[in-house]
Amino acid sequence: MGNFTQNQLDTLRSAFATGQLRVSYGDKTVVYRSLEEMKDLMGVMERDIASSSSYATKQVRQVRIRTSKGVF
Repeated sequence: MGNFTQNQLDTLRSAFATGQLRVSYGDKTVVYRSLEEMKDLMGVMERDIASSSSYATKQVRQVRIRTSKGVF
């Protein structure tokens, strides 16, 4: 899947909190089979959103290693 938005996650959470299995995202409506299915999807959405946002803000880190044989 992928490319979920925070708005989609918030909409799913609201429906989950009230026990509704029918969720509308813009012009599309999805009917879930169970609250467990919704809960699983929320986990997928959270991970997807977290990975896409951390990728954009990740800083490059450089590590330099210096070695010697102990002889000067």
